[in-house]
Amino acid sequence: MNSDKMDLPKSAKLIINYMQLEHLVNNKQYLTFSEIVKGTGLSPRTVRKTLMILKNHGIIKALIDLSNSRRYLYRLVFKNIEDLCNEDVEPCLFLLDLGLGILHHTTFRFFKVLRISKLIYYTNSVPNKIFEYVKDNTRLINLINIDVNEFRSCVEEYVNNGHVVSIIFDSLLEKDVISKYINSIQDLDIPIKYVSSTSPIQIACLLLSLGLEKKLCYKRGNYIIRVITTKQGLSNISLSNVIKIFEIQFNGNKFDIAELSNVSEGVLTSNDDKLKAYVIYSLYT
Repeated sequence: MNSDKMDLPKSAKLIINYMQLEHLVNNKQYLTFSEIVKGTGLSPRTVRKTLMILKNHGIIKALIDLSNSRRYLYRLVFKNIEDLCNEDVEPCLFLLDLGLGILHHTTFRFFKVLRISKLIYYTNSVPNKIFEYVKDNTRLINLINIDVNEFRSCVEEYVNNGHVVSIIFDSLLEKDVISKYINSIQDLDIPIKYVSSTSPIQIACLLLSLGLEKKLCYKRGNYIIRVITTKQGLSNISLSNVIKIFEIQFNGNKFDIAELSNVSEGVLTSNDDKLKAYVIYSLYT
């Protein structure tokens, strides 16, 4: 649903922009009436009238607050709003690196590209929740087992017709998976752009630079991602159902990142007293 074609009042566009920021950046699932009034600077009367307009157009949904039956909670229906950005983007292929894939750790730019993409390929590590922010008329295709020539032909057709195509993937898990598809279009005149979300490697590097010992855990669909900074290695860390492990060390002015192989539970110990970081991908069972 195109909000511009509906000729919405300026107050509606202000409220939409504010709610997008709160949902995507500040990780608020719902907003109260008073929060919208305070956040937009609009009068209560204007907000009340505008929310009714947005609700009638299916752009927001309102639920009764179970903790206070006299109060409503509001949330944007992303599939029914116009692009998060109104900027003109040249037809191209975007590589969207999922990173943690957690809502409040996902960049606003990442969501912008999701909204402008006409065709999206995705890998098996991408959680279904991501697709809540894709427009209804966007074509979604699981990249796994897609023929390379079919991919090449489809991307060429969409881009030549003025559309944006994206691949959503996790570069730490699936860089090798998508490489053959990217290589298949290298000889075509198709721009390729990279957009990253917050990576667990970034989190690990930040903790190392601050000298902090931490154990963080994130669930993304069927995956568990752990970021651990420790001086004791992984001798006391459960490594069951592990897919990949990365070790990060901070050496003066640079970070050294290495993927560890053949690591079994309880065998990786530290021989020094140096703080190291580990990023561990496991299957959720």
